[in-house]
Amino acid sequence: MRHVALVFAILGGAALVIIAARYGYASTDNPTDALFWGFLYGIITLGGLFGHGFALRVWRHDRRAGAFIFAVAAAAFIIGQSNSLGSMASRGNEATAKRQGIADDVEDLQKQLKTAGAEREKLQFDPADEKTVSSANEEATNATNARIRECKSGRGSACIEKEKAEEQALAKKTKATNDKAAADRAKKLDEEIIPGLRKQIKEAGPVLETNSQGSALARLFGGEAKKLLTWQNLAMGTVAELLIAAAMIGYEILTHAHHAGQSRLPLPQAPRTAEAVAVRVREPRPVRDELEPDETQPLLERPKPVRQVTSQREPFGNVIDIVVKVMEPGGGDKVEIKEAYFAYAEACKEQGKKPFPPAKFAAELKRFCEEAGIKIHAEEHGVYLLNVRLKASDERELEGKAS
Repeated sequence: MRHVALVFAILGGAALVIIAARYGYASTDNPTDALFWGFLYGIITLGGLFGHGFALRVWRHDRRAGAFIFAVAAAAFIIGQSNSLGSMASRGNEATAKRQGIADDVEDLQKQLKTAGAEREKLQFDPADEKTVSSANEEATNATNARIRECKSGRGSACIEKEKAEEQALAKKTKATNDKAAADRAKKLDEEIIPGLRKQIKEAGPVLETNSQGSALARLFGGEAKKLLTWQNLAMGTVAELLIAAAMIGYEILTHAHHAGQSRLPLPQAPRTAEAVAVRVREPRPVRDELEPDETQPLLERPKPVRQVTSQREPFGNVIDIVVKVMEPGGGDKVEIKEAYFAYAEACKEQGKKPFPPAKFAAELKRFCEEAGIKIHAEEHGVYLLNVRLKASDERELEGKAS
């Protein structure tokens, strides 16, 4: 889990540092200044994200230095929040401007489409083409010529009739011309202008709210959309950086706990069955030396058997012999090493012997567990022997008398 936290912190932190550095780089048009501001923004964000975990590690060695580093990291974290907020706001401005431009273009095209539609509705005409206009022109020309011939000798009744006929023919010509013009315009509107405008509106893209997120927050909570969006961006940036800082702190704590557990007693590699323990605990063990053990001896080195000096008034109690008497296989049970040592010390006292110190006892017990196949497990609150249990005091007394 601690490695997962470390990977999460590194990947997330790298992304935020790059975003902050990019925002600083884009804050100026001068290339040299852009590099400087990009580095400055990135290093401040880096300190705000990972400084807390570093402060925690230093705290274990020097509390003043750790507190100072933590305060500096907290200041960098606060400044990094303003940088993150500015980066998100600038990105929002670009998106807003793009959406606003699309909305303006679509609005203009829709106005043109509306105007073209209104013009098309106003066009009232009879079907007319080039042949209709030619026929009307010819009829008007003939009526004019007839009126001229009839009215040469004076404006009598026949002349007046020809004038009326000419007037009707000219009106018919005018209507035919207007009908054809209206028909041509209607055809252009129906086949070119209106479909073209609709196509342009479709290609311009969907019209989105310029501040859809802020508008949604405003509808949900009420208030000004831009202000609510700013608060929401600040919350996002803060939580993102807090998650990375928390991951680094958690990694430091878990790593420290892991190493602390390993330093107390290493775990064996291959646990064996409880039946093997029951067989092996009956094997004879070499007599332990009654002298004070060498604390520098490696834990994994098998101590050499030394002839016991019987003349000593208070020899040391043999760890393996006593452990075999006070413990027995127990499926699912476990015994803390401290409890095993207390039982060993009590047995030594009953036998009138002196117990080994805890470090030597742990070394002997570890060697015995490796040979007997007893699994050792380090937990947060202690180190335990698995699948064994301590015998009751009356059982130990009976076994001691029998031996």
